[in-house]
Amino acid sequence: MIFVSFAVEDEHREASFRAQSFRTRDPFVLVDLAVKRPDDRTWVRRARHRIEGCDAVIALVSRHTRSSEGQSWELRRAREEGKPILGVWADPDHRPPFAGLTMAEWGSPEIAAFIDAIECCKPEWGARLP
Repeated sequence: MIFVSFAVEDEHREASFRAQSFRTRDPFVLVDLAVKRPDDRTWVRRARHRIEGCDAVIALVSRHTRSSEGQSWELRRAREEGKPILGVWADPDHRPPFAGLTMAEWGSPEIAAFIDAIECCKPEWGARLP
């Protein structure tokens, strides 16, 4: 499974990202938590559980990423867990530098390559659910 991290202001971009076909050789599941409030204990518990259970993280990076407390928390947690992280620029007109992340273009073959490189992201039922 792959956790998708995004600023709540980019929720519409996350929906577009899910709709993309990545044409990978492996089935995969994308998961996220739409509520981005790191001060909410329920959200923190659910986010921690999902990040711990995922095999990798894709971060949609936009002009909102640096100011998003929820996304910042998710990325810190993913790093603490040692999860592979790929950053994807969510806005083709605005590409903020983001230290510490390998970045990919929206829709690029690097996204499929990242997903294909993750060993354990195959759901038991074998269905691909972008």
